[in-house]
Amino acid sequence: MEEFARELLELSMFMRILWSWPVMVFSAWAILAMTKPTWKIGGGAYFFGCCVVFVVLYASTLLYLPEPLAIEHGYAHLIVGTHIALMMVAGAVAGLFAAARSRDAYGENDRWLMGLVPVTNLALVFDKSHEKTKPIDDTILTNIFLMLAGLGVLISATQLERIAEKRLENFKFSLAQQASQPPPPPPEPRTQSEAIQAALKRYAASRIIPQNFDKNVRLTTVVADGYTLIYRYRITHDNEAEQQQWQDLTEFTWCNANDYKELFAFGATLQGELLDRTGNIVRSANADAVGCSLDNLKIDAEMTERAKAEKTFATTNGALGVSGASYANRVYTITIFSPDPVPALAKDVMRKNWCNRKDYKSMLLKGVTIRGAFETKSGRPLETLDVNVIECGIAGDI
Repeated sequence: MEEFARELLELSMFMRILWSWPVMVFSAWAILAMTKPTWKIGGGAYFFGCCVVFVVLYASTLLYLPEPLAIEHGYAHLIVGTHIALMMVAGAVAGLFAAARSRDAYGENDRWLMGLVPVTNLALVFDKSHEKTKPIDDTILTNIFLMLAGLGVLISATQLERIAEKRLENFKFSLAQQASQPPPPPPEPRTQSEAIQAALKRYAASRIIPQNFDKNVRLTTVVADGYTLIYRYRITHDNEAEQQQWQDLTEFTWCNANDYKELFAFGATLQGELLDRTGNIVRSANADAVGCSLDNLKIDAEMTERAKAEKTFATTNGALGVSGASYANRVYTITIFSPDPVPALAKDVMRKNWCNRKDYKSMLLKGVTIRGAFETKSGRPLETLDVNVIECGIAGDI
């Protein structure tokens, strides 16, 4: 819910109006359907009602003053919820006043929607009464009084922004004062287990949230539950390939980054949850010391077999080609015979091939470095070319 509210706060003003207007229309329809009002009012009373609605709408815009703080401190849902409540109030008031004025001007209250359309709603102010018997409020004096009262309400509303800004400044000052005070030291853990769990909680709290994994995936939450660190991500659309890449990159980083290896040494477990826009888990990732060790043994076996099956080839003129491959210590070495010096074009082609081709890319995502060992046909070494996930630009900040 908080993530959805944050996305609504980040919309432009036009988009906020676009989704707020249907809320007002529904609220007006609902209040009229439930009450079925038969009363009617004159133009002055309707003008006063329009002023009240405007003040409510104006007050809703002031909710967005603390938008950055709301996103930072996790109460965006309160601002969005209050905004929706104000839109419902404004819609109900506008619907009731427009229906009453419509009954006076046209004989029926079925033109209440005019009250929720800009400019058109002001037309109701000047329409004459449909019947000879006018509402009790439709006299010259009452109309003048109600219009002046409406203008007074509008003028007084301009003070709302000053009050809101002053309250916001006081709130920011209070936060700054709290931040300047050193937090009280946490109680000393009584056991090693408690010390490890406390360290994991501090680690989870130190992560910057939210954080982009890539353009379609965002890290939204990191929490510690016992010996488990839980990372929750959101993906913007359903894409099987991107979900698989998220899992591969996450498990690769967790098993290979030094800071996570230190966590594993204390018995920590990492758990990743990839959520869709509705909050359902569509993919998961897991890593711990034992799992990463078994994965490494499996990877070593797969790469050894892959090296044995590496296909040899040569260019048409026989000057350049692959003569074989070997694997050791997480390095997959492809032996390439070449002219001396090695053509720059050949190195560029090899690098792009290893970074982009699916079968080689899957090797990189397992933490394997691909090395091109260039040599002459007689076996004299020339130079080497290494690529990994970082050099290929496919390693994210997990």
